[in-house]
Amino acid sequence: MLIEELVKQNDKWKRISLKICKDYDLANDVLQQAYIKAIGKDVNEYYFILSIKHRFIDHVRKQKDLRLNGYQAINNDSTFTPSDEEQKILDKFKKEKWLHQELIQEHYDRSYREIEKEFNICYHFAYRTTTKAIKNILGDAYEKTYKNTRKKS
Repeated sequence: MLIEELVKQNDKWKRISLKICKDYDLANDVLQQAYIKAIGKDVNEYYFILSIKHRFIDHVRKQKDLRLNGYQAINNDSTFTPSDEEQKILDKFKKEKWLHQELIQEHYDRSYREIEKEFNICYHFAYRTTTKAIKNILGDAYEKTYKNTRKKS
């Protein structure tokens, strides 16, 4: 399909982009970037949907980098040097999927209910995903760190 044929199905692509991005303005921006990427190429529908998805992932990564750079600019006077044990935990964290990393970071400052409202995702999904990722990262130390205080001794 050439770009002219893709544009004829613009409403369909807008709906798909909105489902991926969950934000109307961002969905339009991502769709425009996907159109630009498809100029001069003969693409099928699957490729174009993947292109939309990848433009969104690029946007998320850029936002993540901007937040990190802003944090480093504020805190550049002191450096953090992790211990060997802390470095192992950080390495395991970096191996997690980006969605798990984002949920863990958001949960540091917000409750699961706030995450549910802010990102329009299910409370239980956020809880299960975050808990599973933290268990993967901490391993045996999870039980020691996150004891269930409701259990009877």
